[in-house]
Amino acid sequence: VYLRRNTLISLKVTKKFERERERERERERERERERERERERERERERERERD
Repeated sequence: VYLRRNTLISLKVTKKFERERERERERERERERERERERERERERERERERD
């Protein structure tokens, strides 16, 4: 019984960590998209300057 309880607990902890990592990756992707949009805006400004 003791061993099984430990296994369950460690499984829960593992799941928790996996969810944490998943959220971390999500945030990372979000930042990546943000940077991408930022670069896009920069290019737009460059084009605007070139037109003038």
